[in-house]
Amino acid sequence: MGGQSVSTLKNTTTHLGKQVGEWIGECRIVPSLGAPGFTIAMTEDPTLGTAKFPNVAKEDGLTVTLRNVKGNVTQFKVAFCDTHIDPYRCQFGTYKANFTAKHSNGFTTVFLPWDAFTDKWSPSTGEPTSHDPPNHYSLASISQVQLWVEGVAGDFHVEIEGIRADKKPMNVVEDTGADELP
Repeated sequence: MGGQSVSTLKNTTTHLGKQVGEWIGECRIVPSLGAPGFTIAMTEDPTLGTAKFPNVAKEDGLTVTLRNVKGNVTQFKVAFCDTHIDPYRCQFGTYKANFTAKHSNGFTTVFLPWDAFTDKWSPSTGEPTSHDPPNHYSLASISQVQLWVEGVAGDFHVEIEGIRADKKPMNVVEDTGADELP
């Protein structure tokens, strides 16, 4: 994690019995840079690179469903590595896309098309440096999926219902959380 940033990811059950990944942490200022660092939740240890995901080349992008419980941080990134990336470089060789998730009592679904992703981004800021979306080979050989808080300082608490490859939705509907307690 960047600088002094910290986070934990654990499986938990909501009060409604829903299984989620609970990601809690704080993205802190890196003293030597005077700028926010990063923290990552990932499906697999980046040094192993042994996870096997289905070929998603026929899908249109990734759908992220989560609930931003705390809302102090609203800017996130979703990323993935493929098998052509050296497992030791997976953290800094990923395809990343930015998205916003505001505080919500319910789960929010965000769709990110493949052309929103790039593997050309600044390692110091996390922001894209050029547009280079994944190709068919990369989409057929995903080895890790990640969520990032990067380049924004603050504490966060997110419940992750899922990340999946998907067809482009006709419209993405936000769950208002009417069936959940505040």
